[in-house]
Amino acid sequence: MIYFGMKLKQQILSLLTALLFLSCANPSTPLLYHIDSSEHVYSSALAQEVSMDKMIDYLDSVPVLFVGDYHDSNKTHDFFNELLIKLAQRGFKLHLANEWFTPYDDEILARYVHDDINISSMMNKTEFKKRIYFDANLSTPLYETIKSHRGELYGINMDKNMRKKISLKQEQNMSVEELSFYSALELDVAAHKALVSPYFAHCELYKKKSVEACKERMYRVQVAWDSYMAQQSVKLSKEVLKTPKDKLIVFAGAMHMEYGLGIPLRFSRLSALDFKIITNYALEEEEEMTLPLGLADFIYIYK
Repeated sequence: MIYFGMKLKQQILSLLTALLFLSCANPSTPLLYHIDSSEHVYSSALAQEVSMDKMIDYLDSVPVLFVGDYHDSNKTHDFFNELLIKLAQRGFKLHLANEWFTPYDDEILARYVHDDINISSMMNKTEFKKRIYFDANLSTPLYETIKSHRGELYGINMDKNMRKKISLKQEQNMSVEELSFYSALELDVAAHKALVSPYFAHCELYKKKSVEACKERMYRVQVAWDSYMAQQSVKLSKEVLKTPKDKLIVFAGAMHMEYGLGIPLRFSRLSALDFKIITNYALEEEEEMTLPLGLADFIYIYK
C-alpha cells in the first residue's frame, strides 16, 4: 500500500491532469474546478457543490461504490461514516469490502458483525494492529456502524505471502491459481503508471540495487493489489447484490480509486455493474486550489 503526502499528491494530480488531457484539441487548457476554502461535497457530473443527501440521491440506484480515503485523516473517516449511516437510514443493506482485511479474515469479520465477538476481539484475531500502520481508532467507528445497522464486512486484500511471490517474481512457488493471476497482470496502463510511479522515489536510495528494477517491482505489486481487490470485489458483487437495496461499498486508499485507474479500472474489465467513485481532497491553508475534473464522481473537499 502506498502512503501519499499531501504536497506530493497535489504535484502528481497536476502531472496526471496534463497526461489525461494530452490528446485534447487544446491540451494547454485542461478542465479545472476552482475550489474555495469551504468544506463541501463536489459533484463532477454537475460541476457544483452538492449536499450529502443530494449525493445519496444520485447514488440510490448505483449498486457499487468505490470510496477512497486518506489513511491518517479523521475527517475522511468521519465523512465516510456519515455516508454509511445515511445509506443505512434509507434502508440499504451495506456490504463493506475493506482494504485492511483479506478474504481469510472473512470468518472472523462475520463473527464480529453477528455479535459473536466484540470489536476488540476481532482486531486481535485479525492482527489488525500488527499488520496496519495507521490508527485503528479511525476505522473502528466504520465497522461499528456496519454492525449496528446489520450490514456485512469483508476483506479484499492480498495476503503477505502472495504479495511476496509477486514482488520477487517467484513463479516456481506460485500455485496454479496464483500463476494465472500473476500472468494476467495489466502493467501497461500509461495513465495509471504516471499516477503512481513518482511515489517510488525511495528506490533512488538503494545504492546497491537497480533503481529501475526496484520501480518495476513496486509497480508490479501496486497493480497486483489493485487487480486482486478488484477481483474480490467482483466476486462479492455476485454473491451479495441480491436486491436493489443491497449496496457493495469498496473502501481503500484514495490512490487505488482516483481517476478510475486502480481498482475501478480492473473491476470494469470483469463486471458490467454500474459504479461511482467517491474520494476526498484536502485543501492547503491559504492556497488557491484547482481540482482536475475526472478525479472522482464525488469529492469531499475539506481543510
